[in-house]
Amino acid sequence: MKLSSILLSLCIKYSHALEFNHDKFVQIIPQYEVCNGSGKRINCNVMLDVPEACLNLDGSSDCPIVFFLHGTNGSNEMFPTFTQVHTNKVIGVYPQGEDGWNAGGEFLPNLNCEYFDFKCDEDPDDSL
Repeated sequence: MKLSSILLSLCIKYSHALEFNHDKFVQIIPQYEVCNGSGKRINCNVMLDVPEACLNLDGSSDCPIVFFLHGTNGSNEMFPTFTQVHTNKVIGVYPQGEDGWNAGGEFLPNLNCEYFDFKCDEDPDDSL
């Protein structure tokens, strides 16, 4: 299952039953609800950050949803401390991505190289 499919199904599932959380105290979507059946991810949790100002009386929301994607070797755990979704009245979604730098999946070759595989005739800093 592709990440986009997982995120879309997550949005649909939780769009009708939102609950707010206080700033920096995010909701953690259980792993079995996010990754059920993929069999490829060990850690694929998603954090949901819903400001109280984003909830209507019926539990729905008109606030925009912003997906925060971390980079290589990053973690979704860093987002609740600096995204300011509560200040900006948006719903934050923080998925945990692949660990490591070569997160291209099974169809890309292993990009590990030996040190001496590179040939550099000129120092790139010399042109500065």
